[in-house]
Amino acid sequence: MTSRLSLPAYGVICLTTAILVVMAVTCSQVDAASSEPPAPSGNLVANGGFERGSVGQSPDGWILKAWEGRGAGQVTSGGRFGRNFLKLSSASSTGLYGCHTQPIEVGRYAGREMLMSLHYRTEGHLHADALIVTFADDFTDREWETTAVSRHELTLEPSSNWVMLSRHLDLPPNARHALVVLRIAGEGSLSVDGVNLRSLPAEVTCEVRGAGLVADARTRTTQMVLTNGTSTRSEGTVVVQIWDGKTLRNTVQRPYQLGAGQDQRVSVDYSLDYQTAHRLRISVFGAQEHEVYEDLSVQIPALVDAHLTAPAFRSTMLNGVPPDALMMTGRVHATEQLIQAAEVTARIAGTAEISGGEERVPVNDDGTFNARIVPPSMASGPYHLSVNARIGELTLTLDLPFTKAAPDQRHVAYDDRGLLWPYGKAVFPVGMAYLWEPEDLAAVVEAGFNFVTVPARTASTTFMDQADASGIGVFISSASVERDFWANTWRKHRSHNSLWGWYILERPDAYGASVRPELLESLFSDLQELAPYHPVLCALSSSDGLARFAEANDIVIAWTEPNSPGELSSVARHVTQAREITASSKPVWALVPAAGAAHTRDGRLDPTSAGRAPTAAEYRAMVYLSLLSGAQGIVSYTYRIQGDAQRRDWLITRDAPDLWQQVIAVNRELSAIGPSLLNGTRQQGSSGHGAPVQYGVWHHDGQALVILVNTTGQPQVADIVVESLTQPLLQSLTGPNRLEGTAQGHFAQSLAPYEAGVFMGRVQANP
Repeated sequence: MTSRLSLPAYGVICLTTAILVVMAVTCSQVDAASSEPPAPSGNLVANGGFERGSVGQSPDGWILKAWEGRGAGQVTSGGRFGRNFLKLSSASSTGLYGCHTQPIEVGRYAGREMLMSLHYRTEGHLHADALIVTFADDFTDREWETTAVSRHELTLEPSSNWVMLSRHLDLPPNARHALVVLRIAGEGSLSVDGVNLRSLPAEVTCEVRGAGLVADARTRTTQMVLTNGTSTRSEGTVVVQIWDGKTLRNTVQRPYQLGAGQDQRVSVDYSLDYQTAHRLRISVFGAQEHEVYEDLSVQIPALVDAHLTAPAFRSTMLNGVPPDALMMTGRVHATEQLIQAAEVTARIAGTAEISGGEERVPVNDDGTFNARIVPPSMASGPYHLSVNARIGELTLTLDLPFTKAAPDQRHVAYDDRGLLWPYGKAVFPVGMAYLWEPEDLAAVVEAGFNFVTVPARTASTTFMDQADASGIGVFISSASVERDFWANTWRKHRSHNSLWGWYILERPDAYGASVRPELLESLFSDLQELAPYHPVLCALSSSDGLARFAEANDIVIAWTEPNSPGELSSVARHVTQAREITASSKPVWALVPAAGAAHTRDGRLDPTSAGRAPTAAEYRAMVYLSLLSGAQGIVSYTYRIQGDAQRRDWLITRDAPDLWQQVIAVNRELSAIGPSLLNGTRQQGSSGHGAPVQYGVWHHDGQALVILVNTTGQPQVADIVVESLTQPLLQSLTGPNRLEGTAQGHFAQSLAPYEAGVFMGRVQANP
């Protein structure tokens, strides 16, 4: 579905969201050589500079298209690079016009990170965007009837001058074709030149080893290492822009020349005081400026940067939610020489009278520091932890606000490990989204879920009374952004113990530029004010969405469905991206599909093949793969779906009874192992992403919890190590199966396709 878009007015036009997550694609039977990344792709967009002119009415390699109304597109002389550029024009305020590339073969780079970039300028009053859409099937067969497997949208904000926009994105593992789409809506024109889509790592890579470090009172320094990944000589320019808000303060350029496979250190110093936080844009160009090899946006703090990791929920100390201390982490952002002389202290201050002095905080060699500060007896109210950094004559104080809630305050919150605390009881979050029909509540409760998300129309007083009696939590959902709506809902249900919080607009990143981050951030602020002790959930389905909307909620639900049935890695990959992008600053719950794509998003798909629901084994594997990737809660989607023009109807107990029984079994296991997952210490050396068999080991309360997952549709053998066992035995959590290992803790276990195993063993004290 195509819609006209209203463009946000946030940030700076040239801001790039850098998502530095590179995932490897694996299958069960590949040799080591095939896992090596392919050579740099170069620019995959044919005629991205429009130098080849036109073929008929369209630029060579491109297709002009009018989705609504009429427009014009032509290759014009006087481009940003070379001789030509593409100019798209529209005289209709209601039209939607543009063009797209011929299908781009990307199968060789499927599952890898890509960099898309272009230069553009606008005239008149229009909305413009660029999209990168990928397809698992041959686009030429059914063209726009082909089901897309990913879609990335870049807003082209108005600019009368040529500017560069770029985006890092991940190709799905099953991507075959990609299209770059340019669209305009409204009256005016869009000029475009230098359209690039290339695989990463590109011909020249850039490793930033220190960005914006304080060197003295008025100087910052950035250190980088460039590497030529090709077999030929490469030369070009590194450009560093220094941005203070929306103001470009300075630009520094450094040329480079690299032989085949050669590294080169690049140092960039610039004038800026040690007290100013700012942003760097670091771009690596080839011999020609339209050859964009890297484009990064890096936020740079002042001399010291710190934040509270506890209390975790809205920096609020709540009675009964551990820990009973302030936990802080931070860094002195300076060169090694200055760090050696750094002194950091912290003290609690506030409007209420408190006792307690200043505490010295040790600083590590790399400038990082951590502190646990037990507060004195404090009345309820606002406070702050005052962090002071001193290096000679350089001093900077940072105040970290927190609140002490009244001891009798009712609350739903989470602690610093991710455990949810509804009204004083700790639970591992296991939820069902989206519960449409009130009569389905009993089945969901019996299946072992401890919360549901429901549309506001379902959350009647009768329903909430039933939820109270059943002991299940409810997150009320609506697409409304009106404060009055949420205020009325809060007043109506605030006395119910089943009200755990709010579930705002589902997947706002799927709506394109029509939903701006500021819109949800304003709603989040309203909900914090209306219900300060009830969390806000938001489901996000893309890396771009995570970067744009992660600040507009308390808890992120990483929503990803397999790109094709049996392809499980996308679910785990999205959880990993969410943890990376949020810097583990808030809980991330994984949404695990319990219905097929024919029911969740595209009724045209065959419900027995491409649109089918996961098998019981696949569902179980996705749950445990998500946990191995760092998920701190599991949300299943869903029990029932009402069919409409886009989706087929679904009832899991009718359409997939074996899957429903597996859901119940997994919920039972999660109830047993949840505390170990979130309170335990994860053993180092567990297998990472990309291995056909992945595993993790957690030590907690004298037990070792072991999770094994075969991520493939072929039998595999798990080879694992479990440290500090009292004896080399692991007992299955779900049956009589026992694993016997060596005295060194080595175990081998055969796993059926998509099999996930959960085992327990006794460990020595203080492993």
